[in-house]
Amino acid sequence: MKVVVIGGTGAFGSRLVTMLRQDGHDVVAAGRGPDADLRIDRAGELSALVGADCIVDAAGPFHAYGADPYRLLRFCIDHAMHYLDLSDNAAFCTGISMLDAKATAAGVFVLSGVSSVPALSSAAATALTDGMGVIDTVETAILPGNNAPRGRAVVAAFCIRSVAIFRSCRTGKRPTRPGGATLRPMIWAKGCDRASAM
Repeated sequence: MKVVVIGGTGAFGSRLVTMLRQDGHDVVAAGRGPDADLRIDRAGELSALVGADCIVDAAGPFHAYGADPYRLLRFCIDHAMHYLDLSDNAAFCTGISMLDAKATAAGVFVLSGVSSVPALSSAAATALTDGMGVIDTVETAILPGNNAPRGRAVVAAFCIRSVAIFRSCRTGKRPTRPGGATLRPMIWAKGCDRASAM
């Protein structure tokens, strides 16, 4: 299978490229940087992607894709290419459902959130709640370690969310879901197997 990974030279995309190549796929690491196999900007001309079987968007930050966040996804559907992304932004992930009928008619799949949240966290929640009756609430948090890689998109996402926090602080109002997430302090106790909200 020919797979193009947009953001394929970034912190997460480069790992995905390596693993897909180890599995025997024909993989193109696409991006804006000089190390990319294919120089492409998601907001620019996309015709160089035509001919791939699957496009993976690992670039992000997904909550900052502008006025037309699903442009790449529609392009993939129009050219009969499968689409996956590593978005962890709830609004972006749920928004692609509006293109499901079009993707089904084109014979391709579109999957959003194939990342730690919501894909892995949902799988963990499903396994942990197996056999339980009614589930009222499930909470998840992304808590990267200090040694985790921070690519350009991760830093951009942090900066965008920080601006929302600072604006809220200046007005004296508590930030409500800046960048698609609710912010609150978390405590990780040494020797404990989970984080606790403060």
